[in-house]
Amino acid sequence: MAESAANSFIIYLSINMPQLDHVSFFSQYFWLCIFFFTFYVGLLKGFMPKMSRALKLRSAKTGETGGSLSTVEQDTVSGNTNSSLIGSLNACKKGFVTHFESTQDWCTRMHTDAMNGALKESNSLYLTKLASTCLDQRLVQAQLDVILPPTASVPNIGAKKDMYLGKLVNSLRKA
Repeated sequence: MAESAANSFIIYLSINMPQLDHVSFFSQYFWLCIFFFTFYVGLLKGFMPKMSRALKLRSAKTGETGGSLSTVEQDTVSGNTNSSLIGSLNACKKGFVTHFESTQDWCTRMHTDAMNGALKESNSLYLTKLASTCLDQRLVQAQLDVILPPTASVPNIGAKKDMYLGKLVNSLRKA
């Protein structure tokens, strides 16, 4: 049983995953080795000597002797680098702030245009319905305060009133 499951899994892999097919693996490995060996030899014999000559020529033209910079030169370079970095970061920060402010202004304009344009009627209808619903609930709650008898034995009168109010609102919604 386990052997047939393993065989069916191997068949599944060979059909659906040809890169794992053991028949073509050797030829793929062979051509991979040929390609990388050719690429390596090309770099070693063609590119590296040209790069080495270019670096030696640049070194000779700039007069570098391979020594390190003095401490004064290092401090000057470090100070210039830090001031350039701080200036760049401040410019980026200013750009981001400007971009976000313009985006916020655009969003506000689009929202105002939408609320005053195509959505004005829908928005006013929604606000009217919301106000009407809130007013109806307040009126029902006030009527329940008048109608319901006070109960001294029940410690949580607000919970009982909320229960009656919820049932009344649900029955009104169904009607």
